[in-house]
Amino acid sequence: MKAAATPNANTVASGSDYIAEMFLFATSSKTDLKMTVNGSPIRVKDGIGEVRIPTGGAGEFTWRGAISFNNKGKDTTFTFEKKYTVVEPVLLVKAKANFPLYLNCPNPLETSVPALGASYNPSYSVSNGRAVPGGKTGDVTLIPSALGKCILTVRSDGKQMGTAEFRVDPVPPPSVYLASGNGTKINPEQPLPNVPSVSVVVEPDATFRNTLPQEANYRITSVEVFQYRSGRVIKQAKSSGLIQLSGFDVRPGDGFQAKILGVQRVGTTGVEEVRVSNPYISWFAK
Repeated sequence: MKAAATPNANTVASGSDYIAEMFLFATSSKTDLKMTVNGSPIRVKDGIGEVRIPTGGAGEFTWRGAISFNNKGKDTTFTFEKKYTVVEPVLLVKAKANFPLYLNCPNPLETSVPALGASYNPSYSVSNGRAVPGGKTGDVTLIPSALGKCILTVRSDGKQMGTAEFRVDPVPPPSVYLASGNGTKINPEQPLPNVPSVSVVVEPDATFRNTLPQEANYRITSVEVFQYRSGRVIKQAKSSGLIQLSGFDVRPGDGFQAKILGVQRVGTTGVEEVRVSNPYISWFAK
């Protein structure tokens, strides 16, 4: 026979309980076992002793277990010692993309507490938003719901490991430009030849697109087009991003203005209406 113990982890965070099970090899669970930890009796159920030791300051510690039973009329005791380490947790948070965090966008982060190693078992809470755990231990995605700041709180097995504060910025407004039928950007400063149609295209802010490319998808929902001749409006029409100039009686020198009425950002968490930085595009017919 041999006494042994299996801990949940050999390294625990300060303030958490060290938890283990102690038992006796080669014995029946019906045997009347008495177990102690550091001289104090512990609860025994089905031959398994439940070890729970509160922790305080950091350091390396040793506990002594004893298992006593009556073996064929003779009292027998097996003893053993186990070491464990208590560490002060240091939370590390790394952004997979550049800071800051963007409002209503999934912002992926990586968290870790190096001292805990494989025993790191995180859970998350966040102010002004929500946290979505990733498929890999330590990965979490923050989706801020308010501008200003959000605070991420990380716990491991219920024990707080630390907090991290992030600035939350609005998504920068995109811009729009005029494009030909093949997608080529049109210079509105140059008179436009007679073409059947042009498109209004949304261009994301470069920093936002580079930081969260999967969130930088936009679509035009409504454009109002005005045709000018001799300084007055002679026709106006609404369309989507594709403007059918073939529906206008176009003469050389006619002026056009596209007023952007509706643009949506289509992200992984949904669709939202946005404003553009240049809501008007003007050009002249050649």
